[in-house]
Amino acid sequence: MAKAKSATKRLVNHSLTALSGSEIHSDELSPMDLKSREHWVEYSRAKDVMQKHTDTELCPWHVVDANNKRKARLNCITHLLSTIPYKEVLRAAIVLSPR
Repeated sequence: MAKAKSATKRLVNHSLTALSGSEIHSDELSPMDLKSREHWVEYSRAKDVMQKHTDTELCPWHVVDANNKRKARLNCITHLLSTIPYKEVLRAAIVLSPR
């Protein structure tokens, strides 16, 4: 199983601090956001346990580092396409008639 690269506590703390100190974004933090911060370690452990018990050869987990959204999307597309069996189609050469 691939090791998960969760957002670090430092990054989450930085984001929450930035949002809470801004008048423009202060309404974006719900009481649930603030409460979930208290349970960060528990959530992370539960996620790790869940992945450990559900990662199988038939249905493996693929964890995507999504700090860079564009690269993350391209990596997902590349991975998904690589799982599809593909045979190159041989095509006859095209001969154009003169004009």
